[in-house]
Amino acid sequence: KNRGAAGDRASKVEKQQCEDGPCAHWDPDYKANCVLMCQSEKCYAEVYGSNELEPGEVDAQRSRQYSSCLKKQRAEKLKAQRAEQRNRRGR
Repeated sequence: KNRGAAGDRASKVEKQQCEDGPCAHWDPDYKANCVLMCQSEKCYAEVYGSNELEPGEVDAQRSRQYSSCLKKQRAEKLKAQRAEQRNRRGR
């Protein structure tokens, strides 16, 4: 099973939810920052916090860093959920 594909789908769904929800009414020039922050405040702060994207800016290196951070964060969350499930079954 390709776990990367599932993570990519989850990221796309999450991104769409941010675009359609909390960031729906943002100015298009600033929407990218809103969506990134909506997906993960922690990763946003780590990667873009000290130097936000400017309107229309594309930064491939930081985009890869952000994606890597998101994947790591999701993996940690999944690991914690599985541990919690194991703990519940053990009771």
